[in-house]
This record gives sequence, C-alpha cells and structure tokens, in this order.
Amino acid sequence: MPNRLPAFASTRICGVTLIAILCFPIRLSTSAPGADVSFAASAPAISTSRFFFATGQNQAPVVAGKPIKMEVALVTVPVIVTGKEGRFVPDLKKTDFRIYENGVAQTVDRLVPESDPFHVVLMIDSSGSTHFRFGEMQNAALAFVDSLRPQDRLLVTYFDSEVHVDADFTEDRTRLRQALRPIPGEGGQTRLYDALEIVMRERLGRIQGRKAIVLFTDGVDNESLRTGPAETLAMIEQSDVIVYTIQYDTRKDGTPDRFQVPTPAGYAGFNTMYSRAIKYLSNLAGHSGGRLYHAETLPGLQSAFAQIAEELSRQYTLCYYPANQKRDGSFRRIRVNVAQPGVESRARAGYRAGR
Repeated sequence: MPNRLPAFASTRICGVTLIAILCFPIRLSTSAPGADVSFAASAPAISTSRFFFATGQNQAPVVAGKPIKMEVALVTVPVIVTGKEGRFVPDLKKTDFRIYENGVAQTVDRLVPESDPFHVVLMIDSSGSTHFRFGEMQNAALAFVDSLRPQDRLLVTYFDSEVHVDADFTEDRTRLRQALRPIPGEGGQTRLYDALEIVMRERLGRIQGRKAIVLFTDGVDNESLRTGPAETLAMIEQSDVIVYTIQYDTRKDGTPDRFQVPTPAGYAGFNTMYSRAIKYLSNLAGHSGGRLYHAETLPGLQSAFAQIAEELSRQYTLCYYPANQKRDGSFRRIRVNVAQPGVESRARAGYRAGR
C-alpha cells in the first residue's frame, strides 16, 4: 500500500499568490535512485507557473533525491483598446473582454492593471548601416526614456558585430541617459538575430510581469552566428514579450562604399535584403501584438518613440489558462473582443505551444 504524502504549493502569477494543498500516493520505498517525480499539466506556452511542493518546513520535499514539481501554462496577452479617432479606452474590467483560442472561447483568469510597470529593452542597431543616423537616433531615444513612467524599468542594448548589453534594468533616468550617450563601436556588420536571442534568453527570460522590446534597426542581419530569423520568431511566439520595431531605411545613407556589405547566403541582392528585413520586422511586431513603424526622418522617429511610450502606458494584459492542454508545438491563434460598442482591440496574433 503506498504512503500518502501531503504537499503544499505556493507561487505568484500575475501578482496573485496561489496556494495548493495536495495529497497523492508516492511509493517511497520502491523509488529508484535518481528518479524524478514531476507533473506537467501543459507545455510552457507563453509563461509557465512552476509549483514546488513542500512538506511544511518551507522546503521542497525530496523524493529519491529530487523535488516534486508541476508546471502549468499561463497565457498572457497584451491588448490595446481604442475608440473614436484612435483614442485609448481606459478603465476596462476583466468582464469587458472575450478571448478565443483557435475559435474556442477561453476563460479570462485575470486582468493585469494598466498601472503595473513594464520591463523594456531598448535595442539599438549601431552597425555600419545605421551609423550615419546614430545622432538622430540617440536624441529620439533620450526623449523616449524621459516619456516612460517612473515605475517602468529600462535596459539598453546596442548591437553591431558585437552585442553590448547594459548591466541590468533600472529606473534611474540619469544612468539611462549615460548609457545612451556613447557609441559603443565603430559600426561594422549586424548581429540582429543574435542580439534578440541574447536579450530573450539572458535578460527577459528571468523577468516576471509585463515585458517589451523596442527595436531600432534597418532589419538587415549579415553576421549572426548563434541563431536565425525563424528561431527568433519562434522564441517570440512562445514568450509573453511584446515587440515594437522601428525600421529606418538606410539604403541612401553614406558614401558609395557603404554598399560594399557582404550579401548573406540566400539573399539575391541589396533591395531583396531590405524587403526581407521589413517582412521580418513586421512579423516580430505582429506575432507579439506590437507595431512596425517606418521612420524615414527625425520627426518620424521621434513620433514613433512617443507613440510606443504612450501605448505601453495604456496597455491591458489578459491572463488565461488554455482549455487545450496539449504539448504539441502547434501555433494557436488568438482573438480578443471587447464587449463595448464602437471600440477596436489589437492583440498578438497567437502563440506557439511548447512540447
């Protein structure tokens, strides 16, 4: 007859503490050395809540040398709601939203308040292709920092032939202005995909709560070594990060030798590189619920940054546990409706379930 082990779980999800008390059979006397007893309710789709069961001493119980754990997928969906003339609609409640996954109605578990802070990564292309616009970009980025709310935390990342990541997220505006002043390198090639992969895995992957990337680039990658466009898009689809892309067309900048950039394998030529770059940036934004901005001039760049800052401060975040708990790696389309007349909503296109 197996022994019964009481277990307690505690975790915080979207700011709410969840406690579970379970009692289930464990064959303590027959467990093989090194066995791992785990329960996976679903794949880590958008974000995953991990429960560590304890026996009452605030420690995870050891069954054959390892803690008992359970994973439950929680999907988070950033939503922008606008009314007449594109004005943001404030003060909506959880009951105002209807969310569908592959056409099937889901139960909204909670609505994260608009006032909750964001962790924002400002990614700046400092390669040779954007070098001639760097001063304009810095001035617009400084204005963007000043327009964020006091509670929002920012991390600055530059990328060219190397990826330069600031120390950590901070609310200190003076420190952020200092991080935006220097040009870290002297141009060179572009490791856009590598920079995104590093930011997602090493910085945003360990952050709880609302997260965003603001990416300024022409979108052309010609030197990434770690990953590629398909892999980074898949990472975005499996995350709860919203991405805003600002595309600066740099084809006419600089001197004639500006165009002596090696053409990566698989690209037919310079204009084709840019066409594919725009499509990639559009997918990054669309798959995450963000927007693609085209900034050809300094006023256009300043306007893009200002709109992004305003949108971050007016954004709702819905949380739900998907009815489909299969770990099949499929892409699941999301649709969000608002139960008010005359309003429109914009959300991520969907997410990719884990395996």
